[in-house]
Amino acid sequence: MTNGNYEIIDLAAPVKNLAVKLLKEKPEGIKTGELARQIYAQLKDKSSYPSGHGIYKIIFHLDEKMPTEIYKPFKGRLRHVNYKDLYQRKESEGGLVGNIPEKNFYQPFADWLMLEEECTKAVPLGDTIGANSWGNPDVVGINEPKGEWRLKHPIEIVTAEIKSGGSWKELITAFGQACSYRLFSHKTYIVVPNNSDDLDKIDSLSLRFGIGLVIFENNNLENPEFEFLTRAYKHEPDMGYLNEFVERERIRKLLFEIKPE
Repeated sequence: MTNGNYEIIDLAAPVKNLAVKLLKEKPEGIKTGELARQIYAQLKDKSSYPSGHGIYKIIFHLDEKMPTEIYKPFKGRLRHVNYKDLYQRKESEGGLVGNIPEKNFYQPFADWLMLEEECTKAVPLGDTIGANSWGNPDVVGINEPKGEWRLKHPIEIVTAEIKSGGSWKELITAFGQACSYRLFSHKTYIVVPNNSDDLDKIDSLSLRFGIGLVIFENNNLENPEFEFLTRAYKHEPDMGYLNEFVERERIRKLLFEIKPE
């Protein structure tokens, strides 16, 4: 673009073009911060965007600036409009359900919790104990202090409820179950598909109740790509319910009689 003898450079154009390209390659969408980092990494001329700060300004409200190309399925994530119909299913149709049974994600999530150092030991529980669903987490873990620490915190119980479908009914059911787990847990997580269009609502609820929210790719067992949206807040459980929970025979064996590998 020129103005008299001067050339006016549109700094936003290459950023917007890359944003569209990258979002087309990711049907589930990309978090805004991650999108900015990927754009900066692929820009041929980075001199006009010192430290990438200018990119954040350009992609801020990009869904409003480019509504025919990009939309925001929920807070903090952008998605290309090509995939809007794919993800916006009616609740009556059961939402977006993965082809992989929910229980298959229990062990991968337990492993991921340990990798993220949320737990020192985590195991799948699911339907392995005779309790109703409101007192039976899919994954349970403990967080123990390190042996070399001079000052040690008490053992913490971490629980999680996993849903492989993304309908509002499944999300709100997981939320209710996670609330009940707070009776005997120091931290509680909801784990739901990254392709649900109700994530914004469940994220707001989780924040208000101190429950952690994790999203994942429900059709990819090899690499579910678990990702924190909201970290769980630690709180003090009811000691009566906590002791009742850990005294269940299988939980005691799983968590306290089997040492981490």
